[in-house]
Amino acid sequence: MKRLNIWLSLVLFPILLFNGINYAQTSKNVINLKKWSIYGNENKDVTKKINLAIEECSKKGLTLEIDSGLYLINTTNYESGLICRAGTTINFKKGAILKAIDSKSESYSVIRIFNCKNVNLINPTIVGDKERHLGKDGEWGHGITINNSENVTVSGATITECWGDGIYLGYDWNLKEFAYYNENINIVRPKISRCRRNGISICMGKYINIESPIITDINGTLPGAAIDFEPEFSDPNFNKLNFDKITVNNPITGNSHYGLLFALNLMRNYLVRIVVNNHIDNSSEYGCYFSEVEPGRDNSGSSIILNNPNWENNRQNGLCVANYSGHNSPQIIVNNPKIYNWNRANYKTFPGTAAISILNSKYGKIHYFVGNLVVNGGRYELSSKPVWYSNSYPVACSWGVPFENVRIQNIEFLKNVNSNIATPSEGIVIEDKYKYLKTAISTNIGKNNLINLSNFCLNYEVKSLGQTIFHFKQAPKGVPFVLENLGKGSLILVINIPLKYNGKLFTIKEGRLSTTSSDSYIKVCYENGNLELLEKKGRWMFNGKSF
Repeated sequence: MKRLNIWLSLVLFPILLFNGINYAQTSKNVINLKKWSIYGNENKDVTKKINLAIEECSKKGLTLEIDSGLYLINTTNYESGLICRAGTTINFKKGAILKAIDSKSESYSVIRIFNCKNVNLINPTIVGDKERHLGKDGEWGHGITINNSENVTVSGATITECWGDGIYLGYDWNLKEFAYYNENINIVRPKISRCRRNGISICMGKYINIESPIITDINGTLPGAAIDFEPEFSDPNFNKLNFDKITVNNPITGNSHYGLLFALNLMRNYLVRIVVNNHIDNSSEYGCYFSEVEPGRDNSGSSIILNNPNWENNRQNGLCVANYSGHNSPQIIVNNPKIYNWNRANYKTFPGTAAISILNSKYGKIHYFVGNLVVNGGRYELSSKPVWYSNSYPVACSWGVPFENVRIQNIEFLKNVNSNIATPSEGIVIEDKYKYLKTAISTNIGKNNLINLSNFCLNYEVKSLGQTIFHFKQAPKGVPFVLENLGKGSLILVINIPLKYNGKLFTIKEGRLSTTSSDSYIKVCYENGNLELLEKKGRWMFNGKSF
């Protein structure tokens, strides 16, 4: 018996020792956090110990593995939290949770990725302190902050309850010099909910790709956006390519103030290209919102493209474009929007009652034209006729003020919707290929209207009751263009500028060019303050008299 005990001890001891060594080193390139005697559910601050593990693994090119359990993270100030290094890879196993320790800090990050590159976070789960926060000030307590970094991938993140944003992409205001701008950042399949300020804020970077995010219930302080595109720099000497080539694919958002928010007023003279594909929003105040962009910049060639958005049950508009300068700002292109059951808050008047609202509340105070918007196609449906049906417009715009470079074309389907375009104004072009609209745009063309339209339109149709009233075949500024009567009825062009024809100048305060002849046309040109009639076909009248 004694010999048996000795034999067992000799055999088992090496086995236990062998198993003990591999308990921390799970493979050649993976080290478990337990090597540093850090275990989940310890109910104490483990931030410093985990940071030592991150630093050692990063230097050796090893992956740090974190087991299931609750890990308490210090968030007492801007520099607290887990600090990633160049080459950091952390794999969070199922059930591993980083929880922010209650604090009164205005600004913190549970995970910080600052001024480094080649970082990979796999399946992190983060719980902030929104409901447990000890202070009332600030809005910058983030789950993950990525500043001035390159080649970063965050995949499968679950982030909730942050005092600020779930994920913030920007730059470190405290650094006078830094090695990198945010570049080649990939956020894959994040699930973010119940954060206080934004789900994801994109404030600096190029080659940013966000894939299949699900972001809901963002509320507590403004802006309250699921995804906020908001450059936070205005220095004209700053890197001109630091807010460009941003792509978001298949985002699902809901029950926030904004599904998508574009707050671009701090842009200056650089190229901006953003594409959002297949956005779905349900029950946010706005599915998508473009806030004020003042004139005085040159973003020529820039674009923001929204492909196939689906905005449902928004408390106000599916899309709102508010005080967005139409001059040299990035062109907004919305392709095939589907907007269902907007205005769930039951507003009775514009702007809340429209699926798409285009607002210009600054005209007269700050004189500029809102616009640079194209909406292609689209379906606009209400499940039933609302009590505010008379104002249930697919598109509505501010009354009595000019716009610039706005085009609404080829609405594909309307259901239980008032089939008018509300208060169409000069500078807005409407096409109705599928003949869903009852009326489209006023035929009154005055001096300013003619100039603004000719800045933009090369082919411009105006329709009433499904019938083309007139057609601009060509209208570039300072070049002759044609007005052609394509219908069986009359075409009337109202002008309030002098008309010149065959050397004679008609200076009547308001003149009316009209024809009842089908296939008739006139060629005119606006030059030197006059509308000159260069050529005509068919029988035309000016103020009731043939000429």
